[in-house]
Amino acid sequence: MKILTMIFLTMLLSSCGREAPIAQAFPKTFARIDALSEKFNFDNKIKDASVIVYPWPEDLQNFFYNPQERGLQSDWATVFLGGGGRRTPLIIKKEDNNYKKAHDVAFLIYAAGASKDLASEEIFKIEKKLERLNNQLGPLFKKHICYNPHKVGAKTHCKRSYDNYENYDNDASRMQGNFKIATSCGELRGLIFSDYSEEENQLLKNDVEECRRILATQQQVRDEVAQQREGPTNTKRAVKGIVVDLLNSAYQNTLVLYGEGAGIPFFHQVLSTADETENISTLKFSSDFSSIEEFKLYADFSLKGEYGGIQEYDLVKNPTLVFWTNDLGIKLINFEIADDLGFRLIAKDIALSLHPIFGMRLVGDVFITHYDGVERKGVLKLEL
Repeated sequence: MKILTMIFLTMLLSSCGREAPIAQAFPKTFARIDALSEKFNFDNKIKDASVIVYPWPEDLQNFFYNPQERGLQSDWATVFLGGGGRRTPLIIKKEDNNYKKAHDVAFLIYAAGASKDLASEEIFKIEKKLERLNNQLGPLFKKHICYNPHKVGAKTHCKRSYDNYENYDNDASRMQGNFKIATSCGELRGLIFSDYSEEENQLLKNDVEECRRILATQQQVRDEVAQQREGPTNTKRAVKGIVVDLLNSAYQNTLVLYGEGAGIPFFHQVLSTADETENISTLKFSSDFSSIEEFKLYADFSLKGEYGGIQEYDLVKNPTLVFWTNDLGIKLINFEIADDLGFRLIAKDIALSLHPIFGMRLVGDVFITHYDGVERKGVLKLEL
């Protein structure tokens, strides 16, 4: 029995390259895009991506892996020594059964991906906490909108604005500079309203003190956030290093088993916005999600000869690209990439889904045949 396990991990998409050979596509998948999509603003730039292939047991003959010997013990401890990670095999022994090795490799990749997602959720919660604090100042400033402002020394003299902020928000005179709204506690303190009552002036003083209190709390939270972000940020960084090193080690093992030039790459470089390069991979849907308007990848699928290195794959120009909706309302994407020497990648079951933290994700199976003629299973993940 071949042991394979599906994962959700991350790598990257973007860079330069010439247009690569196009191939074919096949249908099938699951995921759902519904009214929820209206709440998301999607950037057509792919922000995160991965293509990973799982080794067969025979690929792992004589394979062993010890992160301590590779200088990665700190990264492994960061990712795996907590929660469910305590059950993770931290060393793959040479004498282990090859099927156990294949299982352990797949499980380690899965566990790393799960750890990365948990870290992303923690960072999201931390950032939301700070965002809620930042949003407290705006309403405070809008309570004291200044009409016809003029500076006298450090003070800004003006008259009361409309009681209804909606009128201010829509009034054309605001665009002509006849209104001022404070943007800091200092500016709020410097407002002097000639037509404020004693009660209103006291309210302004109270709001200035409240503004200062919020700022002090914000600084305290920022300090806490910086400390809280450190752990999950380190986890996200460590995950990529762990998986790339593990799969590259498996690749080096196949070079020994099958000979130089016949090794099997299990990690395919797909570049994304995180690389900060000029050519960014993109995926753009029509406004009703009924069609794909743009789908361009920059990737290195370890091809030989003229097809080697980073290539541009303009999949919209591929007549066999399939994007359809099944009877359950599930959006599905399928495509194939191949060269003339025997390489083939079939992307099947690429499912669209929405997540309040991760945004849009496309996840599904890939079946990759390298030049040894053996088809191996893997997983593709894209995030927008």
